[in-house]
Parts: sequence; structure tokens; C-alpha cells
Amino acid sequence: MASLFHLLFELIRIPILSFIYGAIIWLVINKILKYKGLKKRFLIPLICITFFIWRFSYWRNNGMGDYGRVPITSDYQLEMIDFSNASLDKNGVSKITSIDELYKEGNLIYIKGWNEYEIFNIENEMVKENLTESEFVREGGNLNKLMSSSEFHSQHWGLLTLLFL
Repeated sequence: MASLFHLLFELIRIPILSFIYGAIIWLVINKILKYKGLKKRFLIPLICITFFIWRFSYWRNNGMGDYGRVPITSDYQLEMIDFSNASLDKNGVSKITSIDELYKEGNLIYIKGWNEYEIFNIENEMVKENLTESEFVREGGNLNKLMSSSEFHSQHWGLLTLLFL
């Protein structure tokens, strides 16, 4: 049900943004640059279709309803159910599951699972598993930087993404 409401929200938000951006582009091209060949009735639907396709592309898809996602690289993504049960996937295959807290620094993802800590290197797919808290800190992890998956999602997408695209 949450996905349906989110889809309806997107079906309302995208045309509104398309109208605003279309009007701005039309004003710049038609009034400032004095080019009269651009019609609003073609520009706004084109922008609307483009935004809708972009919204569900790999790099903009932040999930729908209670499913959240954050692209990490072109191969890796963080997927969340109810924004609490998170997993790190590579091309649809789960690499690390049961993520409670995490943060990304460079090519490393520092993860706190249910009872253990892990460090995942994105470049070579090396995982340091079953680390204790002291081993995690010794390997370069910072306990103060760890955040929940919902905070990680909010930090990546932010409010500006909601308002501007």
C-alpha cells in the first residue's frame, strides 16, 4: 500500500516539476534568446516523460514505498526493507546481509551487523568479517560515524532531491 501512495505522489510531483522546469526553459529560450520555434505544449510533456524515465533509472531510483535503495557504485547498491533490514547487493546478488549500521569512506564500507563488525572493500570485494569492536577500530573503523540504513538513505538522497528531481 505504501508503494501505491508513493507512486501516486510521483505521478503528481513529476508533472508539477516538469511544468516549472518547462516554463523556465521556455522563458529563457523564447524570451531571452528570442527563439520562437519552441512550443510549451511539446516541451513540458517531453520533460515529464524524461523525468519519469529518470526517476526509475538505476542512479535515481531511491525505492518505492517501504523499499529503499541507495546506489553505491555502478555495480553495488544498498537495499532496505522498511528502512531497517539492509543488505549490500552486487547486480542483484546479496554480498552482505543483516546490516544494522554503516558508513562509506572512499572504497570501503564499514558495517555493523547484528553481533559483528565487517569492512567491505568495493574495488577487490574483500570482506573482513567477524571483527570485534576493538578489531574494527584497529582496522580504521570509526564507531561514531556509523549510522542506520535509514540515515544513510536520507544522507544520500536528501530533501533537495525530493524537491528538485
